[in-house]
Order: sequence, then structure tokens, then C-alpha cells
Amino acid sequence: MPHKDDKRSRYVEEIAALRIEGDNASEVEIPVIREAAVEIRLNGERFADAQCMPSDLNRMAVGYLVSEGILRQAAELTSVRVDDEKTIVDVIANVPEDRLRGAQDRMKPAGPAMTMDAQRVMALGHEFDNLPGLYKETRCVHSAALSDGERILYFYEDLGRHNAVDKTVGAAFMDGRNLAEMVLLCTGRFPFDMVAKAARAGFPIVISPAAATAEGILLAEKFHITLCGRVRKNSMNIYSSKWRITGT
Repeated sequence: MPHKDDKRSRYVEEIAALRIEGDNASEVEIPVIREAAVEIRLNGERFADAQCMPSDLNRMAVGYLVSEGILRQAAELTSVRVDDEKTIVDVIANVPEDRLRGAQDRMKPAGPAMTMDAQRVMALGHEFDNLPGLYKETRCVHSAALSDGERILYFYEDLGRHNAVDKTVGAAFMDGRNLAEMVLLCTGRFPFDMVAKAARAGFPIVISPAAATAEGILLAEKFHITLCGRVRKNSMNIYSSKWRITGT
């Protein structure tokens, strides 16, 4: 079931704006997204910074570490503590020192097990593209979701697609899900860095309503990721590892 955050006031604020429509002007109240500078600490040391919506910070921090290839198994995660006032997330985890070096080395080829029917890919992409959320209300966020290939299980939004993916990944990881058996859906284009994030997390299939770059496609092919872009109800582009998509 898509995630719904009930702490709306922490990340959405109503402001007064002047609305122009044709020759008419009027004062209106509109919802805008709030943002915060968040510090992620790993085992007491500052590890990364993020500018994101101040919600689900525990999931965002864990998902960031997973999609950076730092965390690989739920058993490695000891605790996550969020200081909402200072927007600091402290993650305690048992990870080997050599895993903290070399982001390229942390990417891994997706396993061969998962395939999907082409019609199901397009139907899932269409469902994702039409989920209710803050984008339609504010035009200021990206969305990400995870599916088992049949239904959408996790759904999060944030200012940037990287953070939206991290929150979604973190939620699934903390629930003990195997990301190698899940489909990543995300708004926005898929350049090299977004494909690298998917490769480090181990996703076999990625679905997006947007396009991919040449470098992103080459990286997806190298790591056996099936990258499906420009996905609509009745059309899509399969850029890489096309063998995963059946019924074509």
C-alpha cells in the first residue's frame, strides 16, 4: 500500500500568493514544500548531508546507506536515532571498513531471476504515474515506489528523486525486503548517478515515466539492469537487458 505521512505540517506549509489568471489577479493560499538540511551520521561520524523534506528521516538515512552500497543486510543495522530538532540522523551499523571506500566497487550485477511481462510493466508504470500525492498539489516533488512486480508496496515523495528513492529503499530494507526481487519506480530521468544508485541497491528492473541518458543506459547494461523509460499506459522504451521483459 502506498505510504502516507500523517505529519503534514512538518513538510507542507500554506502561504499567501498572488495568483494571475489572464487579466485577473487574486490573493490565494497555496501549499508549498518545506525543506531542511539533514546530517547523516554513521557510527558517530558525519557521513553525508542531504537537503530534503523533514519527514521519514530514519528511512531516508538507511536508504541512502543501502543505495550507496554501505548497508547490505538488515542484520548489519543496529539502530537509527533521529534528532528532529537538529535534523541529525545517527545510524549505528556493523559494516566492514573496506566497504566505506570505492563507490564504483559497491555496484553489483542484478541477479537473473526476475522477469516481467511487458503489459504488466506498462500497467504498473501507469498506476505509479497516477498515484495521489504532493506533486499534483505542489508541483515541487519527485516520487519513488517499490513493487513486487504485481502491486506497489512502498511509495514516498521528496524534493529530489535521490531522496525519494532513499526513503522508499530504507522503508523496504528496514522491513526485511529483498531488493533484488523488487522493481524500482521513480519519476525523473535516469542518468549515470541514478542508475548507479539502483546498481548499488541491487534492483533488477527500473521503471520511469522519463528518459535515460546514454551513460545511464550503458551502466544499466553492464550491471544487467532492465531500464524501462518513457513508460505510459500503452508504450515504453526498454533501454537495456531487454531479455527480462517477456511478451514482446
